[in-house]
Amino acid sequence: MLAEDWVKRFEERLSSNEAAQRAITLRSLTSEATGDPRLIPLIEKLLQDRSPCITSLPPIVGEVRWLAARALASERGTQGSNETVVLEQVAKPISTNALNRLEDEYDIDAPGGIEGLLLSFAQLQKMGKLPLEDIVIQPKTFIEMLRAEQEFRKARDQQTQ
Repeated sequence: MLAEDWVKRFEERLSSNEAAQRAITLRSLTSEATGDPRLIPLIEKLLQDRSPCITSLPPIVGEVRWLAARALASERGTQGSNETVVLEQVAKPISTNALNRLEDEYDIDAPGGIEGLLLSFAQLQKMGKLPLEDIVIQPKTFIEMLRAEQEFRKARDQQTQ
């Protein structure tokens, strides 16, 4: 279990007015779940958060709730729960190239950089022009996949040293 001050830090970050802060925290919790049940309700609240954010690097743009589903599955799995995470009609995370194609197709003129990507995503989201998916994540399977990815990265990094 986390110390109370760490729970407060997570609470502040997960309730931040900045989608980027929420997204960074959710990505962190996905890759390194805490196992602390006090975080579950904080993450569950974000399952409704449609704010655009960077879901991974190189920049892939998606919704905060897509990240929340993954973080929730990771936390549940770490805590031994296999309660399925289900989220319907979530915008699929989209690459910058695919986003640029949609900007051209729907005549969206956005500034460059990360802010421009997020603005374009938000406009396409509002227009209903983003591809959607239903998410169903089994925490146990998700945790196994995360561990396999971490082992692969570790082995790859050792080979390149």
